Amino acid sequence: MRIERQQQRTQKKENTVAEEKKPYFVHESSYVDAGAQIGEGTKIWHFSHIYGKARIGKKCIFGQNVSVADGVVIGNNVKVQNNVSIYTAR
Repeated sequence: MRIERQQQRTQKKENTVAEEKKPYFVHESSYVDAGAQIGEGTKIWHFSHIYGKARIGKKCIFGQNVSVADGVVIGNNVKVQNNVSIYTAR
């Protein structure tokens, strides 16, 4: 039992360290799907969803409840305000 608890603590610490190494910020209520490319310094705030094939540049800010769909490409230094959904035209 003791060893199991120790392993759980070690795993939690490893997960925390892995999260800290991200070059961007994602609020805990947001989702970033596997495969999404997000640039350094970008901030993704409350209840947002970045789909797996989206590409986001450096130093962007996404307000709360923003959705960025597959295939969308956003450049550097872009601010997207609250409650916005971005899709491709195709």
